[in-house]
Amino acid sequence: MTIRKPQPAKLSADEISFAQILLDPVAFSAGFLSQLDGPESGRPMALWAHQVEDVRDASREIVHQDGRAVGKTVDIVVQVLHYGVTARNGRMLVTAPNDGHVNKIIEEVEAHIEASEFLREMVAVDANGRMRITRKPYYQQTWKNGTIIYFRPAGPTGKSVRSLHCDKVLVDEAAWYPEPAWRALRRVLNRGGQMRCYSNPNGLRNTTYYRITQPSSGWRIYKWPSWIVPGWCQADTEGEAKFYGGKDTAGFQHEVAGEHGAPSYAAFNVRQFRDCQRKLEKVYRVVRIDGEEFSAIHSVDEAYSRLEALLDLQDEARGTYWMGGDLGYTNDPSELTVWLEDERGRLVPVLRVHNEHMPYTFQAALIAILDDHFDFAGLGFDAGSNGLAVEHILTTEDRYEGHQFAFRLETYDFGGCLTTSYDPQGRPKVQRIKEYMTSLINGRLAARTLLFPAGDVDLDWEDQFCTHTYSQTQMGRLVYSKGNDHIIDSTRTAVLRKERELLKQLVDDGRGLEGEFVMPVLTESVFD
Repeated sequence: MTIRKPQPAKLSADEISFAQILLDPVAFSAGFLSQLDGPESGRPMALWAHQVEDVRDASREIVHQDGRAVGKTVDIVVQVLHYGVTARNGRMLVTAPNDGHVNKIIEEVEAHIEASEFLREMVAVDANGRMRITRKPYYQQTWKNGTIIYFRPAGPTGKSVRSLHCDKVLVDEAAWYPEPAWRALRRVLNRGGQMRCYSNPNGLRNTTYYRITQPSSGWRIYKWPSWIVPGWCQADTEGEAKFYGGKDTAGFQHEVAGEHGAPSYAAFNVRQFRDCQRKLEKVYRVVRIDGEEFSAIHSVDEAYSRLEALLDLQDEARGTYWMGGDLGYTNDPSELTVWLEDERGRLVPVLRVHNEHMPYTFQAALIAILDDHFDFAGLGFDAGSNGLAVEHILTTEDRYEGHQFAFRLETYDFGGCLTTSYDPQGRPKVQRIKEYMTSLINGRLAARTLLFPAGDVDLDWEDQFCTHTYSQTQMGRLVYSKGNDHIIDSTRTAVLRKERELLKQLVDDGRGLEGEFVMPVLTESVFD
């Protein structure tokens, strides 16, 4: 008897076409994803040429060394959604150093699912017909084909990923991924699986990210400078060079060219920063104000009423309060931070006011409202053009005369120098202001006398303090990274303002300024 083997069913032309779309991540993104914003919003997603090569790459170990705004997040989102639809009983991990980075990817992924009926149909549902998406303690998605995609922040040690075993791992902001977490992450990847790492370089040399971007590592390396993006022109390059202070600066090399550049070092000890994080329940608030809300308001009096409503200030604990400010106008945001000096001498943040596109006159009114409420012992601002403009309004206009800001408000030129003490012979000891400010913060981090909101309370503090770096020029000057540092600069001014008041008290007490009042920078040596 002849046994006939069953013949595979013939696929129709439509089924073959559909399978070809599913097999190719580029065709998949064009077929089922759309542009979410910009002038092309709503149109099928069209990947750039450099993205096409990457999303089709099946290499087991892939690392990106890119500039900003080159499409890294889009790449990750395409990888996530394509895997969710096409893998059978697969396991994928999407991870990044902290919650803020992971949440950005989650928001993009969910926006695409919401915009696509096909994707919504592919996500598994529970008995009540709700999509099987878990949000706590960590976010994860379950798809109808049995695939599960985990989204988890590394934290300081990678504890959140240790129990997972995945066939594909995507790491965002890999340059900042903590070293202990890398060791945990490596054990997550199943044999034969794929790991992809995306990041801008930060100049740090003693990291896993730096090592895997070297040709000898054996990893497939992609380098996407910002000018790889279609439409980039010479004017864009010149504008970025002007912002960062030149094409040879660490900022331009890292953020635009996607190069490691000169060696950089962490400005703050990350472990000490995390030791100073607290939940700050019923103590800390953040208020965000968009200057566009004031476009129809033309008088300070009108702005005053509107600002009071937005701030919604409540009764505060009695004590001594300090303010720091990094002020912007049109391009940069303004960050105002309010600190309570508690009975142990610690500075505890109680309020952060983030505002954008606010006229100087309205920013002055905002500060006056806060001063009415907190009665600051001292205020410190950066002495850039924005800070000086606001200072001039507060110290010269009649409406603010009762505040006597001239006696409490100080501005600091971040590029200047400051007398920090005197030796026994009465000779001044001078230090660069920004270095001095940073050393004061590091001293307080070591002593745990400067607290910060926990990551799940306000992510921006952790994002900035844990990614701030410095490099050293040939003349020995320290240059700090720019851009993502407005909260840090606001903190710098507040801490220095408090320190200056302490030094004034020492003088008034007749104890002089002999000796050193500067804590060393508690990070790696810049002289190796």
